[in-house]
Amino acid sequence: LLLETSEDEIGRFMKCLSERYAMYFNHKYQYRGHLFESRYKSCLVKEDSYFLQTSRYIHLNPVKARMVVKPEDYRWSYQTMIALKDDRITERNRTLAYFKDNSILRYRDFVEDIGHKYVVQEHEIKKSMEEDELWIPW
Repeated sequence: LLLETSEDEIGRFMKCLSERYAMYFNHKYQYRGHLFESRYKSCLVKEDSYFLQTSRYIHLNPVKARMVVKPEDYRWSYQTMIALKDDRITERNRTLAYFKDNSILRYRDFVEDIGHKYVVQEHEIKKSMEEDELWIPW
């Protein structure tokens, strides 16, 4: 998740979110016990470039996990970002504002760049999220 907060404490929000989702999941699948292995990891995003790289990193995670071949095949936020659907949760205006004319095509090129221009910045994100493995999505 890439969240913008104000006065609310993010830890409290994440605790509530994970508890409610675990209750939903356990009820739906008649599962008992813990759903998540450990506490979530978080980092403060202060710079514009870090914001954009974090967005890209999130959208490429399903590709990394081999859940999908292309990021737009994953049914959540990236489809909203590139206007294939509206999930009514994802706020895309702030992200698209970084690209000339709020261009979805420019954002898509940024996320799906196969030239690997952004590997260095991604390494910094992985390090802050305590992920050691280096990967290239394509």
